[in-house]
Amino acid sequence: MRPIPATANSYILMALMVLSCLFCPFDTTAQNPNSIVPDSLMQLLHKNRDDNEKRAEAFTKVIDFLFDARCYEQAIPYIDELENSDFVGQDAYYTALCDFYRGAALLFENSKESFRLLKRAEQEYLMMKKTRKSEILGMRIYSALGSHYFENSKMLPESFECTQKALDINTSLKDDKMSFIIESNLGLGYIMSDRYEDAVAAYKAILANPKYATFRKYISNFNLGYAYKNLQVLDSAKVYFEAAYQMATSEQDSLRALGELIVLPYFKGEYEGVIDGIESHLEEIIRNGDVKTSGSVLYVLGATYHRVGRLDDAVATLEHCLELCGSESTYDWIKQMALEKLKGIATIRKEYQKFWEIQILLDSVNDRLQKEERIGKLQQLQLRHEYEEIEAQMKFERDMERIKETRKNVVTFSIIAVLLLAIILTLIMLNRKNIILKAKQAEKEMLADELEGKKQELVSKLLSQTKTNDTLNDIKEQLTSMEDMDEDEKRDITARSIKKINEVINANSDKNFDYYFLQVQPKFYDNLRKDFPDLTLGELRLCALIKLNMNTKDIASINNITINGVKVARYRLRKKLGLNDASDNLSDFLANY
Repeated sequence: MRPIPATANSYILMALMVLSCLFCPFDTTAQNPNSIVPDSLMQLLHKNRDDNEKRAEAFTKVIDFLFDARCYEQAIPYIDELENSDFVGQDAYYTALCDFYRGAALLFENSKESFRLLKRAEQEYLMMKKTRKSEILGMRIYSALGSHYFENSKMLPESFECTQKALDINTSLKDDKMSFIIESNLGLGYIMSDRYEDAVAAYKAILANPKYATFRKYISNFNLGYAYKNLQVLDSAKVYFEAAYQMATSEQDSLRALGELIVLPYFKGEYEGVIDGIESHLEEIIRNGDVKTSGSVLYVLGATYHRVGRLDDAVATLEHCLELCGSESTYDWIKQMALEKLKGIATIRKEYQKFWEIQILLDSVNDRLQKEERIGKLQQLQLRHEYEEIEAQMKFERDMERIKETRKNVVTFSIIAVLLLAIILTLIMLNRKNIILKAKQAEKEMLADELEGKKQELVSKLLSQTKTNDTLNDIKEQLTSMEDMDEDEKRDITARSIKKINEVINANSDKNFDYYFLQVQPKFYDNLRKDFPDLTLGELRLCALIKLNMNTKDIASINNITINGVKVARYRLRKKLGLNDASDNLSDFLANY
């Protein structure tokens, strides 16, 4: 007996696994498509009515429940409402999640739109900050893309690549449930590409992993048995088909495993065992099993009858197989094998009329299969082209978005730069204005101080002039009254007048000297008084003249005294200043003040 074609078995395996585990990383137990959302989830939605993250989370729980139950159409209204939320429109994670949900829901309805949405979700995921939540979303996106590549275009390398990406993401997350799903999908991919040894290694690792102990292992055991059967390791195949049969939770799954078990003896040449096994379960399989399982079992039974020479039974069984498969092209691969076997029996019996009738039917089936194969290849090429177009369009949109973002950033930075420049120029102008104002204010204050000094100088001069005038008028009156006086009184008045004149001269001279000297050395008197508080004003003025390097003769002339008077004054000053040593120079000492 020829093994059932892998292309045919792929539909069985996909029905068993892909639909049930690719989309939702939570619970993959099959449920009735008419499942109603539990009251607890509806109450959660009702409780969180505000347009915020809590309501978005409530929607995701409802949608995940419906995906888990394979009720994708029922999930669409909830996806619509979630997508139209203002909160979701401003959140990159939920935007990508909505694209994933819609793409996954359309996987079997509109493959082109599904692929576009899933690829957009992938691009949005790649732009996100990596968190546990976003990484779980990334795994779900790549799992769905892997299923899409296989289911819609049989693009196995791309399917493997997506599955591997999901596995790589989960390396850091260590989500056991998701690891179980991804590794199971990887094993299924090996089977689809006839890599049975890799499939055996993958599924044995799954069954040996203690972290997966609580997960449903029917698919792993069934696929492991299938891989061993194709490797002709029949004893091992039997062990795992029996394990799958024991773990089956639905009658369909149970009958699939049973169907594999009862046909295994055929490959060992144990034909009587095959006949006994199939005949004892045939009625149950035909009544409750699916067409693929029933048709395959009937074909094996017919082929076994042929082997043992029960040709009438073989013809009846194979015709029953053809009748069960019907006129649809879905099961042409079973009909092709049954017709080939019937043609061989007709040849043995020399029933040439029947032989040609069967050949006509077989040619029709082969034509359909070849046509479907050609159509499939064309569709695959078309899908590949469409996928490339979608990816190119998305790349173009992404590049345009980046260009827009770059332009936006350039404009924003330009505006900021102009504003900063304006602010800097304004600050410079304000600072310059402040400097000018401070300079003007300082100049104004200086002019005010100078004016005040002039005023004080004027007042001082006026007062001094008034005092001088009074003294001179007094002297004038005394000199006028000298005509009637004797010589002694005249000499006395003259002497007193001369003394007053000298006092006026000295007073004006001292005041003018102090004023101009303090303009040059404003701290000199204060510094000397600090160290020598006993110094008189005259002694201070003498110190000032010495500091100006005036000689004894000039000092005598300025003070209107004799040279000896200056020497005496210098001697007394040295004593007050503590300069007792003759070698101490008075000028050098005063230079320090």
